[in-house]
Amino acid sequence: MSSRQFSEHFIKNKDVSLHYIEHIHENMGKEELPPIVFVPGLTEGAEDYKELMEGITNRKSVALSLRGRGQSDSPVNGYTLEDHIQDIETVVGALKTEKVVLFAFSRGVAYTLGYAMQHPDRLAGLIIGDYPAIHTKLSEKWVDFMIQSPPWRGKGV
Repeated sequence: MSSRQFSEHFIKNKDVSLHYIEHIHENMGKEELPPIVFVPGLTEGAEDYKELMEGITNRKSVALSLRGRGQSDSPVNGYTLEDHIQDIETVVGALKTEKVVLFAFSRGVAYTLGYAMQHPDRLAGLIIGDYPAIHTKLSEKWVDFMIQSPPWRGKGV
């Protein structure tokens, strides 16, 4: 398997189709370490983590696109903290592994911490960056601004 080979997957969280990618490096050792699962920020999708995933040579890595991002569905409603926690739970459950290392960035940190609080027994590690460890509600002004913005990477925000 080439280090540039990724497998693409879709899984349902209720009515929302979630996209995630898996990568197993060609030089990965025989020891099965818990996979690293990337939980992207607000405007990122799974594809944004491919280059980083290629550098992980000792374990499987997975990146998900939360609802409304990347190739995942963009429902009209359903963007609460709990909805995003369930997205993570759905993808982690599909991996059929006992424990994972979660790597969260930006807005993904709040969702990941919510998941970690509900499922501490599933964590082998937690890496967080670039976001306060709280979930904040986005203001209506900010939401209106983002709706008026041009598509980001081919998809409306």
